[in-house]
Amino acid sequence: FHSKLICGDCGGFYGRKVWHSTDEYRTIIFQCNRKFKNEVKCTTPRLTEDEIKGRFLTAYNELMGNRENVIADCELIRQTLCDMVELDVGMQQAQDEMTVVAGHMQAHVKKNASVAQSQTEYAAETERIEKRYNDALERYTALEVEKSKRIRKNKELKAFTKTLKQQPLVVDEWNERLWITLLDTAMVNYDSKIVFRFKSGVEIKA
Repeated sequence: FHSKLICGDCGGFYGRKVWHSTDEYRTIIFQCNRKFKNEVKCTTPRLTEDEIKGRFLTAYNELMGNRENVIADCELIRQTLCDMVELDVGMQQAQDEMTVVAGHMQAHVKKNASVAQSQTEYAAETERIEKRYNDALERYTALEVEKSKRIRKNKELKAFTKTLKQQPLVVDEWNERLWITLLDTAMVNYDSKIVFRFKSGVEIKA
């Protein structure tokens, strides 16, 4: 459940806790790891493993009741994610800009070494060129990060739809593989309800 079960109050992860670890009343529960660490105590409840599993199965079965539409929506999202033309063009433009600016900087430094000039003006021009280069680098890095995110999400959706097609419409026994493959996050609210967000973007409250 770690890294998927999230507290709706503070956004922290839920963690596994053991109560009465040394006696016959030993119980394993899950609660917000920051429940008592924040200035205001989180109001989200503690949950047992069976409660979490049962709620997930309820959400899964509801999701599967609309399986064909969910798969169709995933394919549309994947088509959008796979279109990287605009990102690639932007990355190339930023890369070209960095190459040009690097050339300007080399010429600028070479000129200063051979021609007497105001060092104040030289420093100001150096700063301007560096800013231009850093702006282009920032654009390139942001686009590169976005491209990596799209590639990763595309792979997730492919695995999601493949798993969805292979599973029965109704499941009544816990399946850890479904939890890992299909689920993005599970947000626990103060009213004990859990909002399951699947990797397709569909949210189901159970």
